[in-house]
Amino acid sequence: MISVMQWCDVRFSPRHAISIFVPLSPFASRLFALHTTPGFASNCDSSPYLISFSPPNLSTLPLPAILTFAMASTAFSTSFPVTRRRARSIAFPSTSINSRPFRAAPPSTVHAVMAPPSRTKFSRPTCPILNPASPKNNTNDSSASDYAQGFVSVDQVDTEIPLQVSGKLPSYLTGNMYRVGPGIFDITHADGQQADKSHWFDGIGVVFKFGIDADSNQVNFMCRTICPEAVRAIEATPKDKYKELSFGATSNSTPPGPLNFLKRLLLPLSKDPETGRIPMNINVSLEKIPGHADLVARSDFAHNVVLDPETLATTHSFDFSQLNPRLKGMAAAAHSAVDEETGEIFNFAAGDWRNPGRYRVFRVKPDGATDILAEINANPNCHIHSLALTERFVIFAMSPWDVDLKSLVVDCALAPALRFDESKKSMFYIISRAHGRVVAEYETEAFAAFHFVNAFEDIDDNIHIDVCRYDRADILEQFYLKNLREQNADWFTPVRPVRYSMNGARAAESSQSKQEGTATSAVISERRLELPTIAERSIGRPYRYAYGVSHDPEHDGILANALVKLDLATGRSKSWSAPRSCVGEPTFVADPEGRHEDDGVILTVVVDAARQASALVVLDAKTMTEIFRAVTPHVVPHAFHGLYVAHESQM
Repeated sequence: MISVMQWCDVRFSPRHAISIFVPLSPFASRLFALHTTPGFASNCDSSPYLISFSPPNLSTLPLPAILTFAMASTAFSTSFPVTRRRARSIAFPSTSINSRPFRAAPPSTVHAVMAPPSRTKFSRPTCPILNPASPKNNTNDSSASDYAQGFVSVDQVDTEIPLQVSGKLPSYLTGNMYRVGPGIFDITHADGQQADKSHWFDGIGVVFKFGIDADSNQVNFMCRTICPEAVRAIEATPKDKYKELSFGATSNSTPPGPLNFLKRLLLPLSKDPETGRIPMNINVSLEKIPGHADLVARSDFAHNVVLDPETLATTHSFDFSQLNPRLKGMAAAAHSAVDEETGEIFNFAAGDWRNPGRYRVFRVKPDGATDILAEINANPNCHIHSLALTERFVIFAMSPWDVDLKSLVVDCALAPALRFDESKKSMFYIISRAHGRVVAEYETEAFAAFHFVNAFEDIDDNIHIDVCRYDRADILEQFYLKNLREQNADWFTPVRPVRYSMNGARAAESSQSKQEGTATSAVISERRLELPTIAERSIGRPYRYAYGVSHDPEHDGILANALVKLDLATGRSKSWSAPRSCVGEPTFVADPEGRHEDDGVILTVVVDAARQASALVVLDAKTMTEIFRAVTPHVVPHAFHGLYVAHESQM
């Protein structure tokens, strides 16, 4: 274990290898080596505090370790004297990252928010993921312009305002519909330069609330920034001094050469001037964590930001390690698997520096008690966005993502560093909920996916896992704002529902053995399907209907211009769309008196490009016809995910 040192030492050799003595104990308990030339090696100097920069190989470090080193660089000062000598040694005073608990910060004002979509020409490096085929260029048509309206910044609305409505709400629909996603893109640094929010995933997180009241047939609206600290850090820092851990922003890049590399590496991550903390941008999902919080904003980290369900104010934050001290590490899935019948949720924690390839899959029970079901030792660089669930098993899927670590260290951006190795296999790990162990492992061809539709078991001891699978793994590169604002639907990689099937897990669970085999796959439908949802009562069980965002090529060229309902029993589909409208993730709300799986409604937030506004739209889930609409006074940016919480009187 590394103990805290009071100083850091950087040494340059005549051949430009660099050795840095670093106080890493708050972040790491093992040592690693970095390189200034293209390649990282894992060998370390015999000194217990040495990190050495030397050629030539750059592929062995785990992603969590490299993120840790980038964060650890905040301990260094970049204003140091350099004298020319054959061998130089420079000492820095050491400070540690502020680890105080998160506190709610006052709202931050964001300017020029509802202006037309920015036409700033963003530049970015080539991101060679899976050597993608170059799609046909279909730029500058009206469909792309309509879709671009959803990639603008939004002002905070921190008190509820009533919306203009049409139609009639069903009597059981009283509650709050929450949405979260990137909602602030236009921010100016202290020197007047525009912040680099060139990737959709880097927009500052905003949470939206639609308060629905069936009795009055009224909807109220409000929205609030989840991360005002991130906005303040940008506004207080000149662009050339600003550094953040981003998904795709490229402003962190630096000219080649060991001194420039070191200067950029030692530039500290920028802090919020009010709190002194390094901001974390949370913008992906919303969940309830039983026994701990009713409304939590999450991303692909173990960090959870707790929101007030009424005011949307940030109240505090916590990591999964606070639920169970063995859940160490910064990585987790943005989407926990939720069993609505038992009230349990399932997720994982990874990135423990002593064992970065160890994934601990855990369960949070309705009373908040948290236990670890299984440990999996596998690829430490894997990005896992969600888990799936059946009545007996937790499904943990891993695809072969690798990371160009030097790119990640220099740029502090994940998307340009991701590499997808299609020569390797994707893996399904099947974990018994009752026995708390991995009972089966199945391999299949490499696939790229973010979301599961559902998973279930049949009477023949088969497990079926339905996934929204992309035809190629270049979709993250395609989500740069320049592409989203200028390309129509044909340019983007298609995504379709695919079923993976495997046999023998139940028998292995009963016999205390481990089954190994191969999963087969079959395309469920040729319709595009992403951001899927099903009836909550069907999660982890055999089901018939799936809903999701799709594209209707006969309608227009907007990427997400339709909501689709798939009938898995007949293979037929129904869809809903409206002229010049871009749809968001559907949320299914069941009719409490319904007898069929599709008795209920679908809620979605739509960007109406013709009106330059958005609307909460309610559809009959059986017929896919519109029954209600509540219009906002301005555009609500395209969000990722949502959560409907019924009022207590409806539960």
